[in-house]
Amino acid sequence: MSNYANAQVRLHHGVPTIFVDGQPLHGMTATSTAFDDPQVVRDFVAGGVEIMMIWIEIGLHCWKSPGQYDWSYAEQKLRFFEEHSGDTKWIIRIRLGLVAEWFRHAYPDEVHNPPSREGTLSVCNIVSPVWLEQVSEVVREFVKWLKTTRWALRVIGFMLNAGRTEEWLIFDANDTTRDQYHPVYVREFRNWLRREYGEDVGRLRSTWSDANVTFDSARPPEGLVRKGSHIWGPYSLRDPKVDRRATDYYLFLNHTLADALIAYCRAAKEAAGTPIIAGGFHSYLWWETGVYSYAQEYGHTLIQKLNESPWVDFVSDITSYDNRYPGGPSGYLGLPHSLNLNKKLHYTEVDLRTVANLTPEQRAACDGADLSVLTLRSAEPVLPDRIWKWSLGYCGRDDVEQVALLR
Repeated sequence: MSNYANAQVRLHHGVPTIFVDGQPLHGMTATSTAFDDPQVVRDFVAGGVEIMMIWIEIGLHCWKSPGQYDWSYAEQKLRFFEEHSGDTKWIIRIRLGLVAEWFRHAYPDEVHNPPSREGTLSVCNIVSPVWLEQVSEVVREFVKWLKTTRWALRVIGFMLNAGRTEEWLIFDANDTTRDQYHPVYVREFRNWLRREYGEDVGRLRSTWSDANVTFDSARPPEGLVRKGSHIWGPYSLRDPKVDRRATDYYLFLNHTLADALIAYCRAAKEAAGTPIIAGGFHSYLWWETGVYSYAQEYGHTLIQKLNESPWVDFVSDITSYDNRYPGGPSGYLGLPHSLNLNKKLHYTEVDLRTVANLTPEQRAACDGADLSVLTLRSAEPVLPDRIWKWSLGYCGRDDVEQVALLR
């Protein structure tokens, strides 16, 4: 029986730091969609990176049916990094919301894609307790299996992600703001109300100012009450006399998602049996998209629950994808110092594109800029098309500017 590396987040000169086997470890971590290329991995190692974050889609590739697993896909991945990643430590990154196709046939009510839809995977509804219970068991079994392998001593933790783009965002936020709720939301909202109001329908009616509502008829907010805080609405603060249904929906959604992340972290850490670190993406509180209630719409407002939880060691987020060009107002989404004060580790995902992404047309535009009008290092971009593009990301116009942006 092997054991995991003893990994903890502890204060080091007042700063939360990863400690592995009693020694502080630099937090710089490499993760990439190009990690199937050995040279990419070797280049990160040569650059001084000490931790590799390895995607292993256990729900898609290893979970064959209830209680049945085939870990050969994980073995293949780990052998690859054993060969190419030097003596780095590893964090295993698991996408929990995507699982094998059999799940949506077995549990058609718990997914976004019904069995009649073509495809090879299931997109799970991340407020589903069925999904939470089932996949928590998958995580536990994977962590127990991995502990028995020769790679266990290199593993220092797990990043546990779910929802849209792995970031604990609900897949269908736009639909919900238009009163289109997946049946799982309605069912679980009613169950949450029963717990919150202690099955006291009189209290529910009084609080909602609705003499006819019951726990069987209650629905998430609709109409003006729902739209009031969104981009086309007049306000983001709620009047408890008339808006409690909306407030309760937001409380339900945000508590449910925070609790789910905590539950998965707990499952991984308990299955490990020895100290490891666990966390995931969360707490995107400062996204300047024009949607006033962005954070509550996606379920990200309860960073305090993560701060209070002994099972969560780190929280990860990004700079906003809006306005990332040099001099642009791209805002940082999270609250690193809040995590710091609560002795949590903060991970920022730096996914800015590099200057290698510039096209010849864009390079020519940069080279031909009139610097008497446009200051190269601080002004808005001179690129022909200033609209955000995923393939470009306003990465900087040359190597010097690129490095400044990354810093």
